[in-house]
Amino acid sequence: MDKKGIYQAMIKTKLKKANAKIYQLKAKAEKVNVVDGIDYYKQIEKVKAMRDLLRLELQELKEIEKDPGGNIEKRIQNSMNDLEETLDIEVSKPR
Repeated sequence: MDKKGIYQAMIKTKLKKANAKIYQLKAKAEKVNVVDGIDYYKQIEKVKAMRDLLRLELQELKEIEKDPGGNIEKRIQNSMNDLEETLDIEVSKPR
């Protein structure tokens, strides 16, 4: 597997972990009162949008031959960092 393939596999693994955390948030949302549940669902929609953007960027990387200057990889890494950070904060928030 080449460097690009290894990178894509790593991001896919991180996306699976992000999906698991989204499911954790959904489970928490179902266990709280209506007001807190609404807050959870707002955050869930936010992180789903972040996840979907990351998937689009990953697809873009797959479709190109080369990434001159690593611009797409940088965008993907920034998106992944933002998603992971947001999920970590939301999952650990007490409500």
